[in-house]
Amino acid sequence: DIKKILKTSTLYPKKAKFLIDFNQKGVGSRTATYILSEINQQVYHKGKSDLGPLLATDKSAEHIMPKTLSDEWDNYIAKHLRVGKNVDPDTEVEQIDAYHENYKLLYGNYTLLNRKKNSAIKNKPFKEKCKVYKKSEAKITKALAEDYKTWYERDIKKRTEILAKYAEKIWSL
Repeated sequence: DIKKILKTSTLYPKKAKFLIDFNQKGVGSRTATYILSEINQQVYHKGKSDLGPLLATDKSAEHIMPKTLSDEWDNYIAKHLRVGKNVDPDTEVEQIDAYHENYKLLYGNYTLLNRKKNSAIKNKPFKEKCKVYKKSEAKITKALAEDYKTWYERDIKKRTEILAKYAEKIWSL
């Protein structure tokens, strides 16, 4: 039986390792698109595709916190990092860069969106992005807009953990 072989294989990760890796490792857009599409279909639509006009060739992984930060995103993150602190400008830039590098490629920082909408909102502030997310064809993206009012590291980590649990259920043996 193939399941028995895979369960004992070192090639197939144990649940704990899978969850740790999913929560901590960054991923590229193509992998994120595949994983999020499967989660969207299996979890939010009970195995039925709902994407309709959001066809495979038209969907993309949208970086919620963008790949390249705009001044608005820099200010958004700086405001969050400065709470109760007096930080010099050079240190602040370093902190923003480190923050961005740590969280921009986690699964939780991606969502599904049609390519045209993705291009239109790429560096917009989180609240503006949510207006577009609420109208998305993908329920995983609509849920994001409903469930989160801010987009800081705690939100990215929380969403990544939720997605990890869904992925583990989908791909477990």
